[in-house]
Amino acid sequence: MLNTHTVIVQQHNYRLSWFDSDRSVLLCEIVGSWTWGEAHQEIKIITQMIKGVEHPVYTIFFIGEKAPFLPHGTGAINSIKQLMQHSYPNEQLVIFVKQSMIVRHFVDIVAKAYRLDTERQKYRFVQTMGEAIWLIEQHRKGLL
Repeated sequence: MLNTHTVIVQQHNYRLSWFDSDRSVLLCEIVGSWTWGEAHQEIKIITQMIKGVEHPVYTIFFIGEKAPFLPHGTGAINSIKQLMQHSYPNEQLVIFVKQSMIVRHFVDIVAKAYRLDTERQKYRFVQTMGEAIWLIEQHRKGLL
């Protein structure tokens, strides 16, 4: 697991924490097998964390080597749609680190099928935490 400042929730397969002391970067580390039900529960907690601050927040999902690229269970398209619809004004970007291209394609399909183009603009897919931090810095500078 990555070094963070404030761990909010830690379970056997994921950890939610503030990545920085300013509470502007939220980190969700997926370290093991998870289900769509757990993904929805994580989003509820993330929603409360984002609502708990008034400044801009960036969310990073770091997918560990032992974690599957999608949660287990059926209904991936509907679940992705529901998760994408959880959008808050102060949430700036949602960045997936080490995520399969399949997830990116699912997000694109859902965005097109359900006309979630505005929500889709927040989503980014990178291979390293360094790239995620770089994207956040570029966004803060108004370069994205």
